[in-house]
Amino acid sequence: MHYSLTLNALLAAAASAGTLARRTYSIPNYNLTYTNQATINAPTDCGSYITYKSHPADSYDPSLCAADCDGQRAETPNHYNGLTCHFFTSYQLLKNGVVQNQICALYSRTWDSSYATNTGYTSGSDTYTIQNAYSWSYSDPGTFTCPQTGGNQPQPPSNGPLTTCPTQSQYIVGANFILYRICLDTDYQIPSPQITYGDVDNRACANECSKQQGCTKAVFNLGTQTCYLKGSPSVADSNWQKNAGFQTVDRVPVDTPMGSSCLAPLYTIKQNGVTYTVCPSSHLNNAQVLNYWNNVSGEYVCAQKCQSVSGCKKFVYDWGKQTCYNVGNVDFSKAGWATFDNVGTYWAQ
Repeated sequence: MHYSLTLNALLAAAASAGTLARRTYSIPNYNLTYTNQATINAPTDCGSYITYKSHPADSYDPSLCAADCDGQRAETPNHYNGLTCHFFTSYQLLKNGVVQNQICALYSRTWDSSYATNTGYTSGSDTYTIQNAYSWSYSDPGTFTCPQTGGNQPQPPSNGPLTTCPTQSQYIVGANFILYRICLDTDYQIPSPQITYGDVDNRACANECSKQQGCTKAVFNLGTQTCYLKGSPSVADSNWQKNAGFQTVDRVPVDTPMGSSCLAPLYTIKQNGVTYTVCPSSHLNNAQVLNYWNNVSGEYVCAQKCQSVSGCKKFVYDWGKQTCYNVGNVDFSKAGWATFDNVGTYWAQ
């Protein structure tokens, strides 16, 4: 299929480096809408998002996205829960002002420009922005019902917003020993200030949230490898709903009491023949510190320090401060065992 490109007019006398003047593109069977520096942020509860494609940054060509959409629509068998592409967005993604690639996001239905609210996101010290954003609706715009039909699609709420996870919560540890609670098949159905793509698992999504100041909640979709950052709304303001295929990712507040059981997945280390069980993302509020050592470069060195002192069966290691604390053989359940970022508790088996 051949796609033509026609330069319409320069909108400015000059443009900053890497920024294209607005152009009018002609792609058969598609109608375009220019959304400039914002792209579509479709409601997750509608379930219209299919997938995204990335193309090199050396040129900007929306016809590549049209080919992606056409190819997905014709794909047999369909690997996207029965959804087919009737709408796509194309834009350039910039990192700190430098074009990284061309993004094509594919959808099963058309969304108008009022949904063009995604202007980018920050990740640590890096700022990602959007330019040359267009939306393209196929001649058959798709059905406008929500949720969209297909296998792994949203479930309508049964009794209003959730206040607790309807299934057993899972816990993961992200970067810097930050603890997150995962609730499967649920969704925070509120706008997403930022969206990231290519997140391979819920831990990657949690790490995207941790990079963003003020982010404590996110929603992850494994099927599309998409992470929707939600900021830090309260439970009441989160519109927490059941939604098959989505996972809510919620940062566990520091100093959440754990009683006698670690919330995070345990792991073990072995030093000088001694095996230690590790509860990451935790510390002791009320334990007596018998000894402590500064400038300890890692948990194995901390274990060595503990072994050098008679009676040290348990210790706490602060990864951020690189400090090791000997707590003897304290009973964790009586020592204010609680969650804490970038710290772990250890005990000899």
